[in-house]
Amino acid sequence: MLPFKSLWKRAKCYFFMAYPPTGLDAKFQRELESIRVELEQVRQENQRLRHVLEQSHLIAGIAFWESSDTRLTWHSSLKAVRELLGCVPANPDEWLNLIHTEDQERVKSVYDHARDTVKQIQIDYRITLANEQVRHVQEIGLPTYNSSGEFDGYHGTIQDNSERKLYEQRHEHLIDDLKNRNRQLDQFTHALAHNLKAPLVTVSTFAGLLRADIESGDIDKTLGDITRIRATTEKMRVLLDELLKRARAGRFGERKVDTALNTLIDDVTVSIRGVLEDLSIDVAPKLPLVYGDRTRLTELVQILIENAARFTYNASEPRVEISATVSEREVQCCVADNGIGIEPIFHDKIFRPFETLDSERCGTGLGLSLARQIVEWHGGQIRVESTGANKGSKFYFTLPKRDVHTP
Repeated sequence: MLPFKSLWKRAKCYFFMAYPPTGLDAKFQRELESIRVELEQVRQENQRLRHVLEQSHLIAGIAFWESSDTRLTWHSSLKAVRELLGCVPANPDEWLNLIHTEDQERVKSVYDHARDTVKQIQIDYRITLANEQVRHVQEIGLPTYNSSGEFDGYHGTIQDNSERKLYEQRHEHLIDDLKNRNRQLDQFTHALAHNLKAPLVTVSTFAGLLRADIESGDIDKTLGDITRIRATTEKMRVLLDELLKRARAGRFGERKVDTALNTLIDDVTVSIRGVLEDLSIDVAPKLPLVYGDRTRLTELVQILIENAARFTYNASEPRVEISATVSEREVQCCVADNGIGIEPIFHDKIFRPFETLDSERCGTGLGLSLARQIVEWHGGQIRVESTGANKGSKFYFTLPKRDVHTP
């Protein structure tokens, strides 16, 4: 604190600045000018600090407030308040109206509890801006009391919490996804152990029979045993090949690119021409671009076409139709066939590893499971529509467009 004499001297100077006497000497004029310069410096510094404080509040997305029953006072710049809330509430009722309708009762109960228990408020809730945008905020405050101990209102801070909430939601999504993948891996491991064990048991059994037939000199039975062993080992080889494909599908090394769906289909039909036999493939002209790992998307198209070829054996004119539609956020593709169809109760089962509806024609039961893995990695979904036997099937899969966030 300045000494009394300095304060008195400054007070006299301020008085004479407001009511300058005539005939002031040169020394007093210099003192007045010095004070004017000092006041201007103080004014500029105060303006600079106010600007810094305003920018700090804007960057942090925070505002300081104080409320009574009828009035709401802001101790931050109105620009920062308006940036945070979309408006400047003048009383508690206007503030309450900003709170999301689903959160209002919870917020009121927290405030009432803090008033009754004299405890700090810390609560996250949502507010709805004038443009219907929903924003997450965090509020920290305290109830206040007057000198008589009577409740006087609250004071505290409110801060934009939307970005942290977004990261928390993504984190929770990743954890849920990891749990789901672990469950799938556990189911896959059990199914794999069963499917690998079966051919080994078969080989072991026929190896024992083979030895007995050789010792007995029965050539026909010996040749039959060898044929069965070869067939079983071939089935196991196919199974291992499918497992390698599935393992590769979990490593998406290529960068995502835009690829014409027509080009993918042409590449597939050329590479598996021998499998298609009499199958007619009708492809809609000018199909849209799809965005993703081209190698894996080629595998996806191949799986669906081969699946259609395998199950149109009952049709007099086997046919597959491929089409696509585009929405604001995704591309939806459809591979439809006129084959044996699938009963609705099996629509989910066919996408599980090693689940087959026809052991003679379904192979290892890994194809559609691999297709789902590829689609889901790209952030899409796959499903089948079929009303039942001999009604054909339509396999739909979606792929997010380039500007939509995917894993």
